[in-house]
Amino acid sequence: MSNRQKAATFDFLGIPHTLKTRAAPKPSGEPLEADVLRAVTDLLAVHPRVLFALRQNSGAASYQRADGTHAPLWMYKWIRSPEPITLPDVWGMLYTGRLFFFELKRPGWSKPTDDRERRQALFLDIVREKGAIAEFITDAEEINALLA
Repeated sequence: MSNRQKAATFDFLGIPHTLKTRAAPKPSGEPLEADVLRAVTDLLAVHPRVLFALRQNSGAASYQRADGTHAPLWMYKWIRSPEPITLPDVWGMLYTGRLFFFELKRPGWSKPTDDRERRQALFLDIVREKGAIAEFITDAEEINALLA
């Protein structure tokens, strides 16, 4: 078994999961989440109302220690959270001081269907309740409307 096969990612609760390999492009030429990510990051990089924006990778990866065991390398780690939640793909601040959080999905996506997406929705609900702009995004133009 290769080191890549042994490597694991860890979710919010520290539960290991096998790494997924990058999906091959769809033969139909149908847009993917990666296409939405590119369009959104390009837009946020030049949007006149955006003070800063960050791309957040969720979860963690693992690395092999000198003794051969694997240990988590966290991309972020919650210190306090009201419930198990998952950070969105992109977040930042407008020049007005208002925060925004966007979870990016492939075009055609409509609603949360699994636990991870439900944790993402919960996070968006919590920060929206506190005054942030927080939405699932399937097209960069949705951000233009939200930040207008």
